[in-house]
Amino acid sequence: MKLAGRLYWITYQMNRHHWMGAPLDRWGMVALVILAGLFAIRWLPGGTAGVIVCATLLVVLVLLRSVASRRFYLVFAPESEPARRRPDAAMMNPADMLKLRATGRFEVEGRSQDFTELLAYFRSFETREHAVMAICPPASFLGIGSWPAHEIGMWYMFFKHKEILRIDPGELEFGSSLRPALQIQVRREIPPTTSPLDVWGGYRSGGRTKPKYEDATIFLSFDSPEDRAIVFDDLTADAVALKQEAV
Repeated sequence: MKLAGRLYWITYQMNRHHWMGAPLDRWGMVALVILAGLFAIRWLPGGTAGVIVCATLLVVLVLLRSVASRRFYLVFAPESEPARRRPDAAMMNPADMLKLRATGRFEVEGRSQDFTELLAYFRSFETREHAVMAICPPASFLGIGSWPAHEIGMWYMFFKHKEILRIDPGELEFGSSLRPALQIQVRREIPPTTSPLDVWGGYRSGGRTKPKYEDATIFLSFDSPEDRAIVFDDLTADAVALKQEAV
């Protein structure tokens, strides 16, 4: 688990830090292709063996990036025992915010972007909509790569209690960091696109279209198990209330 967490961390840094407008990992792949060409034309000693090594490394890098990106470049291990909400726990006050780190697809001003382990704050409103407000700071890597300027700033995630499908407590590993965490599965309704007919009060042919949904995974990691328990209790409070009403 530790090896995978470190490999994913390096892969994330190489993919997200850019040099001359391109990710560092892409420059690494270009370098391997050039190096293989130099081996092939005998400008460098190594010949066929050098070409094979470069090709193997290129395949490994492509596969590693593909696998790591699908897992948000982190390793999450769920707990074996199912988590239970504390019976005396209260919902979070809408005025309170809890510091944590967040992973998933963030949005701002019509743009969306996946981020891993951004410093963020969690808050629940009176409407029981949950918000994750994160900051993407300027950063550099290996002295040459820098974070794209257009991604620096505040990013947000919003989800409602009724959109939550599943919550799994566990541990999250990113690089050398191992933190208590929650994996949250949500299903959001995709807002329909607005057409000129909608603006002018017309009707679309074929009647109203069925709503479309998208599934998303959110990871929240915490400084302590106590902080995780606060957010877990808050997220599961609505489910408990619904069960009590049904009884």
